[in-house]
Amino acid sequence: MRAIVLGRPRLGQLPGEWMARARKAVDHYEMTLAEASMVANDDARGEILKWIGRADVPGSPAERYYATGRDLMAAQASGPDQVYSEDVAQHRVEQLEAMVSEFDMKVSNALEAYGSLEAPVGAASATQAAGLATCVTGGIALLGLVVIPLLVLD
Repeated sequence: MRAIVLGRPRLGQLPGEWMARARKAVDHYEMTLAEASMVANDDARGEILKWIGRADVPGSPAERYYATGRDLMAAQASGPDQVYSEDVAQHRVEQLEAMVSEFDMKVSNALEAYGSLEAPVGAASATQAAGLATCVTGGIALLGLVVIPLLVLD
């Protein structure tokens, strides 16, 4: 069954163009989440995670990330012109982009003020170790903020 496109593309925007912006915003959110996990100060890191919120809290950055990601996956599976409402998807992308910008600023300020956690001892290189720690910690944080609430909601 094909979904009906209720919305219209915004002036100067091609149908499905929101997908590229959504992918970029989702990727930036995930990268920033991984960076947030490396903030050396526990209180600052905790405040950032508190600001992110949970995926089941309407309007939270985590919920905007989840909603945009869900729209993106649906559009990739059925085609960008088959999204239920492209205007809704576009609006979600705009909200996520604004939140990602604020999120990035919070993390950058915290990293500048408190520094980054050190790489594990005995790692091949500091860059590789930081990348691994970022991926693991970001994955754990993402699991707790997005995946687990989804399991509870279903």
